Amino acid sequence: MKQIPIITYPWPPVAAARPRITKTGRAYTAAIQKKYRADMRAYISSLRLDMITDPVCVVIHFFFPHKKLRGWKSSRPDIDNLAKMTLDCVAWTEWGTKIKRGILADDSQVVQLICTKKYCTSAPGDRPRTVVFVREPDTDGHQESERHLRKIKQLRNELDELRRRK
Repeated sequence: MKQIPIITYPWPPVAAARPRITKTGRAYTAAIQKKYRADMRAYISSLRLDMITDPVCVVIHFFFPHKKLRGWKSSRPDIDNLAKMTLDCVAWTEWGTKIKRGILADDSQVVQLICTKKYCTSAPGDRPRTVVFVREPDTDGHQESERHLRKIKQLRNELDELRRRK
């Protein structure tokens, strides 16, 4: 499987938020979040893409409306909440039916996740959107993680040794 742009959702990204609680104790989801989730799921269903069941790497780029800022967006919403909303829409089951409707059978298949948040440029045609790529996981990434863990363990051992000497 090579990296291909699977979804370019042409509306501004919305983050997943915690359910809100009313004074009577009833939980509810914000209307903007419900609408975004329903619209994105309908959009994904309309693409009629084959479902993927293998472990995958998902790359998500979030583009926000530009103001006077350009480049990276380092303010709210948090990138993990944006990713959660997108993954929930990419891998979803129709409620109460167990019918798979997304591109992924389940979001637990995602073994690597790469996300970016940026502002759109002021160029014509550059609009707020969410772009999702699905590809095979990098085997190098696993080896690199293992190398980092070994280095951390080595540094901890050295620190423990220095403490014992004092």
